[in-house]
Amino acid sequence: LAGLALEPFPTPPELHAFDAFGNAALGFEANVSVELLHPPFAGVSLLGPASYPASEGRVSLAGIGVDAPGYGYRLLVHAEDIPGDVDGELRHLTATSDPFTAHAASCCIRMASFPVTSLGGGELSPQPRLDVVDFGEALALTGNFA
Repeated sequence: LAGLALEPFPTPPELHAFDAFGNAALGFEANVSVELLHPPFAGVSLLGPASYPASEGRVSLAGIGVDAPGYGYRLLVHAEDIPGDVDGELRHLTATSDPFTAHAASCCIRMASFPVTSLGGGELSPQPRLDVVDFGEALALTGNFA
């Protein structure tokens, strides 16, 4: 999971519910709440709705993102008051995502390879390569400079 800060993730994360035996829990229907778990720095907010409906054991987190670039973000997903199997007992489910990244649209351009020499207006060899990186030095774009 990765995307640009201040924009929803291009491919919404999708969650699937499983029973205790690892089978798809197709009967799982509940509202699932989503929040940031220990943001890497203060003041970061989650974009998108605070809860999503689960249907047939699946929920798509469409429109979700974060408002600042960073690394190590994790989502905390939970559902409250889910009917249990025994005596109408209510259950609480909680899960966390793997760490993910929100990139800045762009930050810096750096020379990735430097030409050795160019004499008398000749072509540079090797051709210089530029990288566009975000604030965390993650590569956003690369290309040769002619």
